[in-house]
Amino acid sequence: MQYYEFKVWSACEAGYGAGILMDINDESEIILNKITFDTCIADGDGGGLYTKFVGNGTLTMTGVNLFKNCSSTNYAGGFCISPLNPDYTIQIDGDIQFDNCSSVQQGGAVLFRCRQIGQFYANKITVKDCNSNIGGGLFIDISVKATIVINQLSIQGCTAVDGGDSSFISISIPAPYPASHALNQTSDKLAYPLAFICKYIAPPYFEFNSTRCKFQIQE
Repeated sequence: MQYYEFKVWSACEAGYGAGILMDINDESEIILNKITFDTCIADGDGGGLYTKFVGNGTLTMTGVNLFKNCSSTNYAGGFCISPLNPDYTIQIDGDIQFDNCSSVQQGGAVLFRCRQIGQFYANKITVKDCNSNIGGGLFIDISVKATIVINQLSIQGCTAVDGGDSSFISISIPAPYPASHALNQTSDKLAYPLAFICKYIAPPYFEFNSTRCKFQIQE
C-alpha cells in the first residue's frame, strides 16, 4: 500500500499527469489524503493526476483533495481516469474539488474512460469555473457495464464550446443490451444543463444521487 498525505504539487509540467502519473497494478492500493494540485500543466492528458489501471488495483481518496488552475493541452484538465484492465476500484470517500481547470479537448475537470468493468464510487465532487471543448466539468465515456455512483455532485460556472457545459456523458454499449431507455432528470438547482448521448443502455448502472441533481438511466 502507498499512502500520500498533506502533499502539494505546484507549478508542475509533464506530458501526462503533470502532478502525478500513476500506474496501479494487480492487487495494489494507493491512498491520497488531502492532496493539492496547483497550476499543474500537462502537454497531453491529466493536468493534475493521471491514473492508469494496469491491474485490479484500488485508488482511495480521503479528506479534501483539490485541483486548482490545472490544465491540459488534450484531455482532462484536472483528473484523467483510464482503466486498461477490469476489476479496478476507485473510492472517493471525502470531497474532490476542481477550481478553474481546463482542457483543450474533453473534460475540463475530469475525463473518465470507462472501457473496462470496474467500480467508481464518489461521496462528493465539486466543480467550479472549469472549461473545455466538450464537457466543461466532467466527460465520462462508458462502453462497458461498470458501476458508477456519485452521491453529491455540484457543478457551477463551467463552459464548453461544443456541448455539455456541466457534463457530457457518452454511453455506448453493444448489443444484446436493450436500446430503449428513459431518462428522468431533476436539475432545477444545477447551474447549466447536462448533455447526454445514450445508446444501447443496460440499466440501471449509471446514477447520480445528489441534492443538486438526480439522474437515473432506466429501461
